[in-house]
Amino acid sequence: MHRFQVIVDNEVIGFTHLEFGDPPMGVAFGAFIPNERYAAFCEATATLETGVRAVSLRAPDGAIIPSEGTYIRDMSAEFGDEGLEVEALGIPYPLYEALFPEHVKAYDSKFK
Repeated sequence: MHRFQVIVDNEVIGFTHLEFGDPPMGVAFGAFIPNERYAAFCEATATLETGVRAVSLRAPDGAIIPSEGTYIRDMSAEFGDEGLEVEALGIPYPLYEALFPEHVKAYDSKFK
């Protein structure tokens, strides 16, 4: 399973394995494991008028994964570490299939 870096403002704030997916939609998501920089990200985001900052994912080969949007869902106050998730929407094919062959295989197996 690949390990993807979660990036904000060219700074790594954690990582994910993007262990789940929806291949037809180009969606990959999974647990978010923050590092020590995540707290600073949260503090800075809280002071923004809109509360939104661009999040991106870096693949193991160092390339930024193109998507329509990447988001961190933080419900850790309610659910602890299990309440941290990262989601990337609209990852284009054939890149999606190259990065997540296990998601594609699992999806295809539903129709056999």
